[in-house]
Amino acid sequence: MITVIAHELAESLSDPNFNAWYDRKRDENADKCNFNFGPTKVWTNGAKYNIAFGGKAYLIQQNWDPVLQNCAQTA
Repeated sequence: MITVIAHELAESLSDPNFNAWYDRKRDENADKCNFNFGPTKVWTNGAKYNIAFGGKAYLIQQNWDPVLQNCAQTA
């Protein structure tokens, strides 16, 4: 669920008016990397994750990085 919230939050921050940023396929920045999680690790309960924060593990999709021209996970 957190990855869906992060996906929509990233899009709303990069395009608050719903008309500024999309590619020729009409994908917004988070759509370009949908279900792309990058490198993952395995948490103590066996679940995959790519971000740990506050003693909890999360699997959050990457986002489009216009500088790298690729999906990336940045802090």
